[in-house]
Amino acid sequence: MARRNGPEQRPKGGQSVELDVVALDPSGDGIAEWPDGSEVHVPGALPGERIQAVIGHRNRQRARAYAQLERVLSRSPSRRRAPCEHHGRCEGCPLMIADEPAQRRFKRAMLRDAYRLDVDRVVHDASRELGYRWSGKRVAGGVRRGVILGSYRRRTHVVARMGQCLVDHPAIAECARQLEKLASDLDVAPYDEQAKTGLLRYVWFKTDGDEQVLACMVFAEQAAAEANEVAERLDKAAGVSWCTQTSTGNALRGDQVEQLRGASTLTVPLGSVEGTVGPLGFLQPNPPLAALAQQDVIARPDGTPLTGTRALDLFAGAGATTALLKAQFETVTPAEIYPESAEQLGIEPEPASQVVGRLLEGPIEGRAVDLVVADPPRAGLGNELCGQLAELGPRRINLMSCNAASLRRDLDRLVAPDGRYRLVGLRGYDTLPQTAHVELVAWLQRRK
Repeated sequence: MARRNGPEQRPKGGQSVELDVVALDPSGDGIAEWPDGSEVHVPGALPGERIQAVIGHRNRQRARAYAQLERVLSRSPSRRRAPCEHHGRCEGCPLMIADEPAQRRFKRAMLRDAYRLDVDRVVHDASRELGYRWSGKRVAGGVRRGVILGSYRRRTHVVARMGQCLVDHPAIAECARQLEKLASDLDVAPYDEQAKTGLLRYVWFKTDGDEQVLACMVFAEQAAAEANEVAERLDKAAGVSWCTQTSTGNALRGDQVEQLRGASTLTVPLGSVEGTVGPLGFLQPNPPLAALAQQDVIARPDGTPLTGTRALDLFAGAGATTALLKAQFETVTPAEIYPESAEQLGIEPEPASQVVGRLLEGPIEGRAVDLVVADPPRAGLGNELCGQLAELGPRRINLMSCNAASLRRDLDRLVAPDGRYRLVGLRGYDTLPQTAHVELVAWLQRRK
């Protein structure tokens, strides 16, 4: 995979070494290979560069070492100065040091090398490489000057300031900045994950892509007075709500949402349809580009629309694909487990496996399905649902995935040499430029 680097012995912690970077890992770090076959992962390094780095620690179980970049000895022609002043501190946009065409090349190679996912192309929108996030989550932290809203630095609970985040929609960035100041002025204590003290844990922001923003504050305990005081003054938000999240860990969604002021939902354009989203409902971070993937996931790889008698829309979310499918199929059955989104769809919240299981328990003649569209969370479909779908045997399964690793596992279950399906198309969508993330659509067809 790589040109051999340095001496034959394994690198030691604190050792300064020269490395040739040959690939990108799923986190956006550069990868070099040591002569013994182990990998060295270096944040801030790009494929094709020769660098000097200091070895940090080794993961002996995975034959992997981590290093800190000292300097670039031979630069990639795609390297640039990151346009964001926070780059390197918030760690949210690791690929911002490369121009966007190179980012897509690196991502495509990473999908192929790390996951055996060979996409035909990576779809992008050159006008939305900054300011594209319509949905953002901020972690509350504290400094001497008051509250900051940012993101955890990798593998820590240290909150890095994001300030005027360049990838957030400008309306979200402006609202976050005002809420940060209000929380500081009103002495709303940020929650400390280590000490288990404080009140404000997270804030969710959503926008309709114009100027309307919903802000939902997530507190560690009941704090009605503080929440109301912030809500009254937060005029950059069209609607403000709050909830509590008392469990440990990094779960960002809280309990029952209480509306404090203004609008409780937004009407969001999702390509050719519209969706309604509330404070904690699912909204793709980049709806305009995600809409292109949603258009593709209800068609053939060449764009020809699919039609038929019956379609299932599993993990239907805000309902964009459900609305699109209803124009092409006589009957569309959505499934969604999150209550807020299920209510918008007019269905009871239940897992996708329960919906498919009900079909399998029914009469044989009721099992005929032309198309299953599924957009699962990061964990993917999983063993149970893959087994159910193989037994149900729909004519086509079109998957939309936000996680290459879980998509690879699902494809291995459904498209094995003796599996019931074959993969007929695979495409990437650059929904989160400046990061290593790629949205994916996979087209599966039942074997004859």
